[in-house]
Amino acid sequence: MSSQQTSTKLPSLWVCPKCRARLVTRNLWHSCGRFPLNALFDDAQPGVLRLARKYVQMLRSLGNVQVIPQKTRLVCVARVRFAGLYPRKSGFLVAFALRGRLNSRRIVKTVDYGPRWQMHFVDVKSNDDLDNELRTWLQESHDTVGLQDDLERAAHDKSLQPAARVSLSGRSRERKRRG
Repeated sequence: MSSQQTSTKLPSLWVCPKCRARLVTRNLWHSCGRFPLNALFDDAQPGVLRLARKYVQMLRSLGNVQVIPQKTRLVCVARVRFAGLYPRKSGFLVAFALRGRLNSRRIVKTVDYGPRWQMHFVDVKSNDDLDNELRTWLQESHDTVGLQDDLERAAHDKSLQPAARVSLSGRSRERKRRG
């Protein structure tokens, strides 16, 4: 950010005192259950849990994130949830959100969530699937959706708009910023 730009800050996160989950608003509905990662893979083939642990390491390398195993899935949170996994017997389905649609044969499914983002799904069955391409997609997901960069940009853009109209001598005039 250049010295001429105005710094904007999103509201701080609320941390649940029971489970320590980071949430964008106080008392936002969530599950306080604590589940171990290995419980998600009780019915999986040998080696899948090891693969999932490698994926968790990849998620943690993206930045300040929480990786939260839940009863039927795993979610990854920066400011908000942006990625996760759904266990399968022979691997798992990686899920991550992006602002645009990826065009790759590796994407097995996409779901539109309004005009702002799409969820992408990738099958992971071997170490080869946890490659730099996937990590790049996850990093973009973290940096945009996970950190809510669209809200930060909107707040920043709003702070740069000209000042509101003020009345001077009974007439309405607009104050202009000088660059």
